[in-house]
Amino acid sequence: MALDAERLAAEAGSLLFTRSSRARFAGRLNSGVSAINSQEALMRLINLAAVTALLVTPLSAIADSAPDPLFGTDPHAKAVLDCHSSYATRYAKAITGTRATPTEIATAAYAHCIAEMSRFSEASAKSAQENDSTGLLNVDEYVADQTSKLRDYAFAYTLDSYLKQTTNF
Repeated sequence: MALDAERLAAEAGSLLFTRSSRARFAGRLNSGVSAINSQEALMRLINLAAVTALLVTPLSAIADSAPDPLFGTDPHAKAVLDCHSSYATRYAKAITGTRATPTEIATAAYAHCIAEMSRFSEASAKSAQENDSTGLLNVDEYVADQTSKLRDYAFAYTLDSYLKQTTNF
């Protein structure tokens, strides 16, 4: 019926009727919609950012604080592994491509991180001497074993870090 009235009004040349009919239609269409205040939109955006930060922070804190499966929370072993990882990441993200293989990079990382490795060996020796209450522990053998384990583990850790940074699946 409204369409017939608009057609008749258009034929008669009454723009007033057509305009009011369109306004009523737009009013019914937008009856549940309110204008968004810019300050209200800003507050919503700030709240969304705060909630996102709260949700993301615990996950990254858990990932950073998870103990190493082989050496636990030993800070000297962590320093060695972090050094190896940063060395691998540096070559993986190099602008100019490297011609070294991943195993060559892992071997070079050992030479690069030799200071951290020697601090780990010294800390292992000190820890073994302090915790050997019976005197039955061969400290030199223990340190050599721990250093060998860390060297092998750091090699694999470096390969893993490098390949994670370079492979695109």
